[in-house]
Amino acid sequence: MPENLIAPFWDDLDLDGAPAIYWWEDGERFVVQYERVSRFSAFADLTFQVQLFADGRIRFLYHRMNGVRDSATIGIQNGDRSEGILASYNEEYARDGLAIEFGRVPAWLQTAASSGTLPAGGAFYRPATRSARALDAREYRAL
Repeated sequence: MPENLIAPFWDDLDLDGAPAIYWWEDGERFVVQYERVSRFSAFADLTFQVQLFADGRIRFLYHRMNGVRDSATIGIQNGDRSEGILASYNEEYARDGLAIEFGRVPAWLQTAASSGTLPAGGAFYRPATRSARALDAREYRAL
């Protein structure tokens, strides 16, 4: 797997013909949109976005995911390949309306476990500790 990987739908995509890739930025995020792309070996009509935010968050948005989509990898990986987050590998995970967001855990929240596997539809509860020591002195409100 390549270093510094951002993989919203890493597969053999076919960009010939009508499909297009657009990008824009609005001061708060950089957006790349893959519009009506297909696959080399099988039919697909795929429209999805990657949004990169200044605070480090990465969001994948899936609009139209028609056709064969069971061989893609979805996830991210750091520069030295020592850490990554895999959302999906070789399964029909990406679907219309799906959104995936990757971000950092806030400095004020600590959890005991730093990694693990959660099966589809499963749940895992772990204790969390909250601390205001790392926060600036000001008023904060919970939503």
